[in-house]
Amino acid sequence: MNTNQGVCCNHLMNSTKLLKEKCMSKIEERLTELEIRFTHQARLIEELNEVVTDCNQSIARLEAENGRLREMVKSFAPELAESPDE
Repeated sequence: MNTNQGVCCNHLMNSTKLLKEKCMSKIEERLTELEIRFTHQARLIEELNEVVTDCNQSIARLEAENGRLREMVKSFAPELAESPDE
């Protein structure tokens, strides 16, 4: 191998190494960004789950209260057990 070929080969190997390092750096940056997004989304899902759970508990409580009030109305005026619009 002559000197020019050796220099060219070394330059090519160095260029390949730099390109590989840049690619790995980009991949690591993207991976870090994805991990951050995943963590944020997981936190949001947990918060939304708490809101949905609270809403379901409120709905159950309101349904029970509505049932008690309907029974109370029935006991006061049995003939008005159901409103005309039901």
